[in-house]
Amino acid sequence: NFAQHTGISLLSLLENNKDVKEISIFIGDNGIEELNINRLKNIAHRYNRDIYFALAQECLERNLDNITKKKVLDYYGTLVGCLQFMMDKLFPTLDEIFYLDSDTIVEGSIYSIQNVSLGDKLIGAVASPGTLLSTSESEYKLAKSRKVYYNTGVMLINLKKWREEKIFDRIVEDFSKNKQYAYGAQSIINNVIKDNEMLTLDLKYNYWGFQYYSIIRKKLYSLGGYFNQKQIVEAIESPVIVHFKGYQRPWYKEFTKSYYAKRYLHYKAMTGEKGWKYSEQKSYYKEIYLHRNAGRKLVKIKYYLGELYRKVYENGIRTFFMILKRYG
Repeated sequence: NFAQHTGISLLSLLENNKDVKEISIFIGDNGIEELNINRLKNIAHRYNRDIYFALAQECLERNLDNITKKKVLDYYGTLVGCLQFMMDKLFPTLDEIFYLDSDTIVEGSIYSIQNVSLGDKLIGAVASPGTLLSTSESEYKLAKSRKVYYNTGVMLINLKKWREEKIFDRIVEDFSKNKQYAYGAQSIINNVIKDNEMLTLDLKYNYWGFQYYSIIRKKLYSLGGYFNQKQIVEAIESPVIVHFKGYQRPWYKEFTKSYYAKRYLHYKAMTGEKGWKYSEQKSYYKEIYLHRNAGRKLVKIKYYLGELYRKVYENGIRTFFMILKRYG
């Protein structure tokens, strides 16, 4: 049911990269409605770009045994949840891809990232230091165990190296250990792929606006060596890719008035499409949706309390008063 967001992300990418000589679009298709497929094709063809649809379900069924499929379903609720770590299977003829989550808009040129050399690295991604403030104990421990924890919503992926290092097999093995993580494929990728196999991209390629306005967060991120102040300012003033992660998404009515929500609505209007067709939601997703809507305020409160507790525990009473000033 992210077809609309995919279309808006796609249009923003193509609108702001008309001067890029060649862009081919590949979409993992897990049962997208025919009407929405045609709309996505129309957007790509409007900019004279090629677009291809890879049948995700068939790929997953072909490459996962029944036991692993059951574990994936128990963990995600849907097989499509593990597409991020199956890109080498989904696109067997490609050696490198630039991956974007659907909940993004592209606000600038991707020309510079096209020229990034991964060398012997598997993935290029943006650090996600906010996970150190996560209320999820498992994710907090995972983030602490790494030199850098990455957000996998925007990635430059070396598929050739991925195949050579048999990353898919390493991930399936990780599944066999019955570990539980908070953030799906992102958690698994951070657990399986080592720090020295990852390349850190600039923050402007995966910018989550609201995360960087707090003075405390700016200090935390820069002191932790994740970003310097120049990178943070550049991302705030000129982000290339905006990622609507967490609960602050422009299709939630509570968050439609922020600057980047308005940008999202701007690109939505540019698609010229109305009434994107949604697939029938399974009861599993309806329960999640209802739970998220009913508990969104509670989630915010838990997040701030979790942040308060963790930073006081780690840094003492001075941090307590800093956070109290921010959220009090």
